[in-house]
Amino acid sequence: MNYSHLVLLCCALTCGNAIATDRVVSPSGLYNTISGAIAASSDGDRILVAQGNYAENLVVSSSISIVPAQEGGRFTVNGSFTVQNANGKAITLIGGRVLGGIRSSGSYTERTEIRILDSYTTFCDLDEPSIRLELYRDSIVGETRISSGTIAGCVLMGDPLVSTIVRIQGTSILPEDIWIVGNSIGSMSSAKKGIQITSTGVFHIENNVFVDNLSGSSAVDLARPSDQGGPPSTIVNNSFIKMTTENFPAVANSTGTLFNLVLMNNAVARFSGGVITTISFWTQLAQENNVLASPTWLSQSTGEPVNGSPLIDAGNTDPRYLDLDLTVNDVGCYGGSNSRANFTTSMGSAVVGFMNAPRVVSQGEPVNISATGFDR
Repeated sequence: MNYSHLVLLCCALTCGNAIATDRVVSPSGLYNTISGAIAASSDGDRILVAQGNYAENLVVSSSISIVPAQEGGRFTVNGSFTVQNANGKAITLIGGRVLGGIRSSGSYTERTEIRILDSYTTFCDLDEPSIRLELYRDSIVGETRISSGTIAGCVLMGDPLVSTIVRIQGTSILPEDIWIVGNSIGSMSSAKKGIQITSTGVFHIENNVFVDNLSGSSAVDLARPSDQGGPPSTIVNNSFIKMTTENFPAVANSTGTLFNLVLMNNAVARFSGGVITTISFWTQLAQENNVLASPTWLSQSTGEPVNGSPLIDAGNTDPRYLDLDLTVNDVGCYGGSNSRANFTTSMGSAVVGFMNAPRVVSQGEPVNISATGFDR
């Protein structure tokens, strides 16, 4: 490996422009509403919000960051958060509880980046073709819709009003793959489909735990509109758990479309339909080391293998898939380098939200690593 070609791209979300302005929002300050501070801000500015409840609907159209005024603090917006006519902008929200949901409005033709970090909201609907959405360590009660983005380390619950927790849909004009990594999707009290994919983009569903109570469906629905080639998508190192046995596969190909897919190192409990829908001529499907697991082999809430579980060291033995402790890959969401252990640690003053690095690099080739980190 030639380290002289190392390329590191790190997106530091607190970095702004040299003449950016910080505006503090507090009940007794110059700005006592977040909306007032937004109206006074321009691209590159940062809004620091004191703890408290803010009864307002936020509309953001410029490249600004809205963050807690104090490290570890939280603020609550009792209304909605709308990204409106923010074509080509980059918007960051950290530490907010948005009780009225997050959405977009207006026309989008240029790359627009939305980052939501360590926050809570009732739903998130940002599936415009030009919007790249990044969600890190968030809790979302209802439905999340994206056309391009990364969802990493989140708790995605699914409320009674939605049938599907995450929808990957639409045709994105952006080049990046879609990453759904290290999340807890569903709960023992919900009855929801975990992920439905109608997009034709390359996706990676890795190291998630899917907990499904009586939804009468598969955890992942591949409902893609047409056959396609291109780079492989991946469904790797997930734990799929139903609370009662039902005759559905963990992954369904409901439209029967054919594309390059790697399905590996997944633990599947109580899906009596097996791991994936059987299509005899799906030659682009590569399956290995998927295990139909006894519910006693793993935690029903976290997907972690219990001590002595046959899921331990049952994954692909290639060194590129080693666990964090450099043992053979465990099957399920705690196996491999993207283990959910990366996303269940306590919040610190600074967090690497997600790092994407190649598993294998040829001699003399550059090492391309991208990482997104954030701090207040």
